[in-house]
Amino acid sequence: MELFRSRIEPTGVLLVLILLMILNNYIFSKFRSSTGNGNIVKRSIATFLALIGGLAFILALPINHTLKGQILSFLGIIISAGIALSSTTVLGNLIAGFMNNSMNRFRNGDLISIGDFQGRVTRKSAFHSEIQLEDSNFVTIPNLYMASNPVKLTRKSNTVINKRSQPLKRHRNDWTN
Repeated sequence: MELFRSRIEPTGVLLVLILLMILNNYIFSKFRSSTGNGNIVKRSIATFLALIGGLAFILALPINHTLKGQILSFLGIIISAGIALSSTTVLGNLIAGFMNNSMNRFRNGDLISIGDFQGRVTRKSAFHSEIQLEDSNFVTIPNLYMASNPVKLTRKSNTVINKRSQPLKRHRNDWTN
């Protein structure tokens, strides 16, 4: 009977975590963001829930307090090492993506020109943005590159594209009048 009671608390934590993940998925499937940031927020919340749920599960395990402390310190070392090793690129792209999304510099459908690339933004994510070039090819540009280089922007709304096949020609008579 004591073995059964010691297993109830960790099982309850896991069930609550699973229900919160399902609720997160349900809420974001009903709430479609027009800016395209919903997927980033959904993943961020899911990651946060998994981290907090994992810590709560470890704390709810029926094991010695010193062993719990050792497990938590080991997880802290692993997470710290992962952040330290990937901080220059992954963390930089993540922060630049957060900056691009929070400042609303550009949206899906906008025309942008950055460096040698010029085209329409088709997708924004936490780490990179996808642009459809004029020749219909797609290119993925890291957010860190977009944050450190100037971006020329033409909004999707209020944009008129006029493509003339030939330039206007003036007749000789037009100049004399």
